[in-house]
Amino acid sequence: MHDVNNLLAAIVNYVSFVDEAINAEIAARPPGESMRLIAVLEDMSEIGAAAKRAAELVGQVRATPAP
Repeated sequence: MHDVNNLLAAIVNYVSFVDEAINAEIAARPPGESMRLIAVLEDMSEIGAAAKRAAELVGQVRATPAP
């Protein structure tokens, strides 16, 4: 389970890196020319949220006593 948490943490971190890069690109473009990037940013947000939920589930599984 520890290995799974490490993978999920990597996903969350890389989502953050991509988020920062996309936001910088959006800021550098004229208004109205970033619609596709905004959509990608929303998708990345969903990926990050899913990885965080998965990490929470792993934590719950680890906390559950074995039969």
